[in-house]
Amino acid sequence: MNRLSLAPVTINEIDPPELIAAAHAAGFASVDLRVLGAPGAAPVTPLVGNRALIAAIAGACADTGVTLFAATGIWLVPDFSLDAALPALEVAARLGAEQFLAVGNDPDEGRMTENLGRLAEAARSFDLRLAVELMPYTAVNTLGKARRMVEAADAPNVGLLIDALHLARAGGTPAEVAAIPSERIAYLQLCDAPATVPEGMALRVESLSARLYPGEGALPLVDLMAALPADVVIDVETPVAADRGLSPAERAARAMTKTKRFLTIWAAENQSK
Repeated sequence: MNRLSLAPVTINEIDPPELIAAAHAAGFASVDLRVLGAPGAAPVTPLVGNRALIAAIAGACADTGVTLFAATGIWLVPDFSLDAALPALEVAARLGAEQFLAVGNDPDEGRMTENLGRLAEAARSFDLRLAVELMPYTAVNTLGKARRMVEAADAPNVGLLIDALHLARAGGTPAEVAAIPSERIAYLQLCDAPATVPEGMALRVESLSARLYPGEGALPLVDLMAALPADVVIDVETPVAADRGLSPAERAARAMTKTKRFLTIWAAENQSK
């Protein structure tokens, strides 16, 4: 089965050591870590310069064996500053991250791509890969734009993060994903969702709080899995509104159980073809 990592959005309100503990109890190999918060979103507990929290995260990983897979998230906005991003890259690398998620939200595509290239060069010095994520409510709002941006940056450590929900809401298809060279796929964020956005709900709100577990919605996840590299790392991002009242450990356990059930069914169907 593919390596599974637990995304912080699945359990939005807890700090990294708690997320690591919940992930370990549920059987996840890895977690993601918020190093920087998204513009306009709820504040993230400061990590850069926070020696006590950095030590607590390192200790939790050492105690549990859970590793840090990806860090989030650098936003390529009009006033992007590479100097401001460097401390975040350094902290992520120090904690053992493999990927750093980047989001493009600059109407000037040329400037945004140039900044991605500069960021990629800096990330390479920390032995980090960059994962560019399309989001339908940002400037990089289609898979085609995200792919064009990654290819124009022309950096070996830059790939595309495929988020099942964002791909669907942006009108993307598994066939488009299948056409991407495998070395350009960073990882998969897996969840499910209804066929259409719930009435009156903004895309960003759905993304952060109203996803479903894999196999419990209408997204073409079977075809999407078939379009991706067989060994793709799966980031489980399932903030399920109905489970918000459960404890972090219970939500992590449900995310693991539901994801493994879907993957087991998918694997059986795939082998029979």
